[in-house]
Amino acid sequence: MNSSYGTIGDENVMEDDWIDQEDIGVDDDMDSPWEGAILYQRNPSITHVEYCTTLERLGLGHLSTEVSKSRASLMGLRVTNSVKDFPNGTPVLVSIDVTRKKKHNLKLDGIIRTVITLGCNRCAGLAADCVFSNFSLVLSEEPIEEPDFINMGVIYGQTIMDR
Repeated sequence: MNSSYGTIGDENVMEDDWIDQEDIGVDDDMDSPWEGAILYQRNPSITHVEYCTTLERLGLGHLSTEVSKSRASLMGLRVTNSVKDFPNGTPVLVSIDVTRKKKHNLKLDGIIRTVITLGCNRCAGLAADCVFSNFSLVLSEEPIEEPDFINMGVIYGQTIMDR
């Protein structure tokens, strides 16, 4: 398997035709929100990104408690060494596959994993809720044409019923 490995902030992270930060005039003094992300290529058309941050770093510190940190630890979620500003926060892990579909389209397929703390309506205590969610995004330079009327069909058994 021919793969390229690296972390954000290293020289020659990816050998691809992506725009480099120096080319677009980004200052090196600014911290990247993807600092510490691990990048590698599964094949020439798919790049994989593994990223770890915390709820506190994302501005969601009100959803982070000792309960969520404990549950995240039981799930095997850990804060990596690259998260220096909140080393004791609740971890948020993001895995993304970036696929170049056409010349100007990128498809992002990913999974986000974390634990948030919510109030229990029954006992008024804190309850940890695991978040494990898939997502897909298409990034395009051209606007996507949307129909004037969006038909949300509902599937019941083998037939689709329009509502």
